[in-house]
Amino acid sequence: DGTHFNYILNYLRDEGDIKIPEDIRHCVRKEMEFYRINDHFKLDDTVTILDQLNSLKEKLDEEREQSNKTKKEIKLLILSDSSSILNCRTFKIISDWIDITKTLTFELLYASEGNKFRAPAFHSACDGKGPTVTVIETTDGYVFGGYNSQSWKNTGGFRVYGDDKCFIFTLVNKHGIPPTKYLPIKNIKEYVASNTNGPIFGNFDIAVKEAQGSYQLFPLSYKDTTGKGDKTLTPSRDFSIKNIEIYKCS
Repeated sequence: DGTHFNYILNYLRDEGDIKIPEDIRHCVRKEMEFYRINDHFKLDDTVTILDQLNSLKEKLDEEREQSNKTKKEIKLLILSDSSSILNCRTFKIISDWIDITKTLTFELLYASEGNKFRAPAFHSACDGKGPTVTVIETTDGYVFGGYNSQSWKNTGGFRVYGDDKCFIFTLVNKHGIPPTKYLPIKNIKEYVASNTNGPIFGNFDIAVKEAQGSYQLFPLSYKDTTGKGDKTLTPSRDFSIKNIEIYKCS
């Protein structure tokens, strides 16, 4: 299974002059016997065996990488069954936007539908939990949201914070724009904002409030790269929430 390949390769490179720990010596010897490696070999045989072992190791690494990808897809598939907004494909898109090099885990912290969003419940569920992604589905079919690379906070008064890892995004719109993330404008300070309301991204580029108070002013703190301006996320300033879901990302 590749566990002891390093010992075998070093054994061959050093012509047997290598110390193998006592507790694994038997296992290493078994693998060496399997590959017909012993203390009496010719240089040509060694090169051939090294090539074979390296080839086999590469194949095992590829299989391991594919296995990790499959595990990630299975996790996202299971998670998508519990979401009212996202499917396996859009979970993967968001995951890759955040960090394409890692297998991210998404944990649902808060969800509500219609006019049931409550700021105190949001803060109770999401404050201090680390990075999160907020996904909003409107009553007219738009799906968008934002990623906060830090924890949400309830500071009482209005406070801006965050860093350039934050972004907002569109997943579904009426313009034919494919899933797209929008990065912060350079030298801004308003990545996200915290107060007694719901999640706020940028300088109210997205602002979630109770009842019918939610609105968006994109693009202010985040750069419009698709050319639809303030109609990118929703067709009007104000929007009504059909579903909202907030996930911890780790």
